[in-house]
Amino acid sequence: MSRIAEFQPVFVEHYIPNELQEGKLYISKKYRIAIHKCACGCGQEVVTDFDNKRGWDFKNNDDNTVTLYPSIENFNLRCKSHYCIRNNKVVWCKNKEV
Repeated sequence: MSRIAEFQPVFVEHYIPNELQEGKLYISKKYRIAIHKCACGCGQEVVTDFDNKRGWDFKNNDDNTVTLYPSIENFNLRCKSHYCIRNNKVVWCKNKEV
């Protein structure tokens, strides 16, 4: 189990693949959702719904990188990981939210 340092954004039109690849952040603008395997390397799928009360959203930056915000708190997963995705890079959090 090794941590992921950077995600590659993959924009999907109609569906999210059944088998996710590590290090890929699948984003559907149409369905307003992003899915990826946890950055800690545990293999769990992490879903960020852009229409939920948590308020997740993403920004497609000018340099073709993606920022997902606010932070991703996987406290419901066994790993309890907490990180941000900024310009495709994983930034590990120590405090409640970034």
